[in-house]
Amino acid sequence: MFQSFSNLTGKLDLLNSEVKEFSLKYTPNLINNTPKSVLNNHPNRVSCLVIDGLEYDNKELLQVMLDVLCHYVQAKHVTVADSLQTILPRLIKLSTYVKSMDVRIKSLQCLFEIAKVYPTSVLLPYKQDVLLDIAPSLDDKKRLVRNMAVQARTRWFLVGAPGENKEN
Repeated sequence: MFQSFSNLTGKLDLLNSEVKEFSLKYTPNLINNTPKSVLNNHPNRVSCLVIDGLEYDNKELLQVMLDVLCHYVQAKHVTVADSLQTILPRLIKLSTYVKSMDVRIKSLQCLFEIAKVYPTSVLLPYKQDVLLDIAPSLDDKKRLVRNMAVQARTRWFLVGAPGENKEN
């Protein structure tokens, strides 16, 4: 399984954007059937694939990539912390994704997990931008999205606040 996964990630960097998007459409099945231990053993390769996958307009692809990203965030992988400058704008953009409520909820959940897991010193430069950009999700037509937006925004509001309760 990992050999085909490794071949895929190695070849995707060489492709142009149209062929890359076509190839990424078939990765949800591959990633869903990949054990978490394989994903954990090779976070650098997989995280590049996940971050690239967040910019395409394919609901199934986005759901799988967001699941893997949340898994990496909860596992506190350094590759996610190093890529926050790229990840956060993509997650914020997906928090208003029109085609799927599940994608909106999952992107807000990832934003919540990022604010919960990573240290304040890493998150503080992004705090104001994230707080302002999450605000439109508070007015979403779906109640579940609004609830997750409130949780995410509240968690980001607490970043750097006195008495913030973090294990770091």
